[in-house]
Amino acid sequence: MVEITSREELAGWLEKKPRNWAQIVAVRAAMRVLPFGLDALEWRKQPSEEFAHAVFRATVISWAARNIPAHDMTASASAASFAAASFAAASASAASFAAASIAASASAAASASAASAASAASIAASAASASVASSSVASSSVASSSPTWKAIFEDCSWLAAQEAHSDASRIMTRRSLWLGQPPKSWMEIWDRAAARLLSREPSFQLWANWFDRRIKGERAAFDIPGDKGRREDKAILIRLAEATDKDFWGKGAQHVNTTVQGWIDEARERAATNLKPPESNAELPPQNRNALSFKRGDSGRIAIDAAASVDALRMDADARDRHAIAVTEAQAVLDACQGSNAGARLGRLLANYIWAAGESLEGMRPSLFIQHGERLRQELAAYDNVDNDHPPLPSTILTDLKGWRSAHNMVAGLDPTLMALDTARLGPDVQSALISPDEVRSIARDADTEGVLEDGVREVIEEAADNAPDPPVAGDRRTVWSVETVTNLVIELFAVALNHPGKSAAITAMGVAAVKTAGAATILGAWPAAHFLMKHRKWIETRLSNSPTWRALFVDLCQWIEQNTPIKPRDNS
Repeated sequence: MVEITSREELAGWLEKKPRNWAQIVAVRAAMRVLPFGLDALEWRKQPSEEFAHAVFRATVISWAARNIPAHDMTASASAASFAAASFAAASASAASFAAASIAASASAAASASAASAASAASIAASAASASVASSSVASSSVASSSPTWKAIFEDCSWLAAQEAHSDASRIMTRRSLWLGQPPKSWMEIWDRAAARLLSREPSFQLWANWFDRRIKGERAAFDIPGDKGRREDKAILIRLAEATDKDFWGKGAQHVNTTVQGWIDEARERAATNLKPPESNAELPPQNRNALSFKRGDSGRIAIDAAASVDALRMDADARDRHAIAVTEAQAVLDACQGSNAGARLGRLLANYIWAAGESLEGMRPSLFIQHGERLRQELAAYDNVDNDHPPLPSTILTDLKGWRSAHNMVAGLDPTLMALDTARLGPDVQSALISPDEVRSIARDADTEGVLEDGVREVIEEAADNAPDPPVAGDRRTVWSVETVTNLVIELFAVALNHPGKSAAITAMGVAAVKTAGAATILGAWPAAHFLMKHRKWIETRLSNSPTWRALFVDLCQWIEQNTPIKPRDNS
């Protein structure tokens, strides 16, 4: 991860990178400070609706400029920056600093030099950090442990890792605003500020929805089901960028908000005609529960079905005792590793295991419990090998770790469901494909790049591949686990790609108004899933399985996608 400990270091680092990196960092940092700017509004002393109007304008145009880099929004970003800065200069409240940081992001989007963009980014980043910490003006130094700076470091690290790719703007549509869940105190401030603003002027619901989508990392600016290639969505953003103060922005918040909402409603009506039902209700093969299982998350992207098989676990007193002993043993080893550099690596694995085990059997994540347990067993096996290159561990920790292993094996071995997961045996009529760990990692990486996986899913799939031998071994349960995991992922992607268009047809029949309550985010998730499947069609057909039934169904499903969507093999547009 990129380590930066001051505003000056951030500016210096960004000055040596492509100019749009600084612009991206500035926009994302400014969005993290936006709730504080709104929360600090003094309703009786200033026209707060127009202040909020200027703040949202600067942020939306800055985000649009980075979201659609091919469209020059320099002039509109400069105008938005000037409007926000004017309100900031006229205000003596804490909101003035918040607005100034947001204006800095617009300045970054409009800047012509790398240096000025880097400076604006560092100002917005420090403002975000200071607001989250104390809602006060930031100093030059920063607390590198704060959630805001961790998020900024992650943005910089992501950009650095993608340096070989020319389209750094993908971070604007591939990543949520915060790592994992937003800080609780930050969300409380946003919820409070949004509620106050909406009670004053309900038409701001438009921008509250827009900002909620940025927090979640939704790809499109607005919720428009059936919007192929985001044509309607991008058209609205460009329309906003090309609007002037005289004919649009200067007419006040209520006029702008209701007008834009009208554009969205019209776009939804046009896009609804693109939603087509499947021609048949094909029965997808069930996911193999003896590997990692997947489900659709609230965002419409793919998530780990961590609770799968919980209802099948033994829940008697003896099973609960075995579970408690295994967790206690793991926690004891984790405590012994604290403060030890040699035990840092082992500590991370133990923390993952304890989380997967849950506080009770009802809270267990069975597949992850088995996978993380296997990873720990392999770690212990490596220490048993005299030729291992791991940092030496105290003999007491190794002894305790062997005690944990015995306790874990008792939990897994005496529960039929966990035992099946631990051995991952297939029936004699289906042979597992010999897919190498590198192939599994490649599929996980591409799925993450396509934006169909929720945060953290890629890493878990890669861990399954890391556990498997290379080259793969047909009779090895770790190979079977890895292969069945990637198979389950493909099955769930088909469910997303095909089942949701059917739901879309029902929505179209009910009318555009029904879209608001029909789970549109999951419907839109069908398009990237279909694109991913068609892009990897040859690999899936030839490598995934030798089951004749599965292969015939796969071909039928691919043909349906080709006939009913604009997505073709090798179509990367």
